[in-house]
Amino acid sequence: MKIVFSVIGNGAPTADITFGYTADLQQENGAKLPWTKEVDAKGDVVLPTITALSNGEGAGSISCKITVDGKVVKENQSTGAFAVVTCTADKL
Repeated sequence: MKIVFSVIGNGAPTADITFGYTADLQQENGAKLPWTKEVDAKGDVVLPTITALSNGEGAGSISCKITVDGKVVKENQSTGAFAVVTCTADKL
C-alpha cells in the first residue's frame, strides 16, 4: 500500500509536521513547504494521519492531503497566523 502525505502552505515557508500510519508517528520540524512524504506501508496499518503547524505569522493558509494507492482519502485546510491543519483518513 502506497501512502502519500502532502502539506502545502500559502504564506508560510515552513511547517512543523507530524505524520504516520501506525501508532508510531514521525515528526519533521521546520519542513520546507510544499512538503511530500511517500511511504510503502507494511504491517499493521492504522488510519493514516498528518498534522501541520504553519510557521508563518502572516494570514496565509496551510493544507494537507493523504493519498492511498493513488486515491485521495482526506484533504483539509486552515487559515491564519500559525494555523494548524489535520488530516486523518476516515477509512482505507
